[in-house]
Amino acid sequence: MLTILDVGADNVAGFVLDGKIEDEEYERAVRLIEEKLQRHEKLRIYTEIQKIGGLSLQSSVKNITFKLKHFRDFERTAIVCNKAWLDKYVSVMGKLFPSIEARSFTFEEKQRALKWIKSNP
Repeated sequence: MLTILDVGADNVAGFVLDGKIEDEEYERAVRLIEEKLQRHEKLRIYTEIQKIGGLSLQSSVKNITFKLKHFRDFERTAIVCNKAWLDKYVSVMGKLFPSIEARSFTFEEKQRALKWIKSNP
């Protein structure tokens, strides 16, 4: 399930991921991001990951297309999760997309993550 989370900043799209993302949830997230991109040149993404369950095949294909189309539209991403492998994922993502500043946080650091994602560089 993918839930939209209001983090109190219009230039930040916030989400909670808990299991498999259904097509309707994915489409709702894409609409939110595209609406925010009409108001902001660059966006930030804040995601809390409870449990990863993947995407449907259709949404996986759409996700690849979306990322290729918009990867320059994001400046910062914060991922909150208690998985040790996440630090490695964030490190690789930083190398693949050097224009996006990415950081991972534990759930105990959630307030720090929210402060960072909303702060000015």
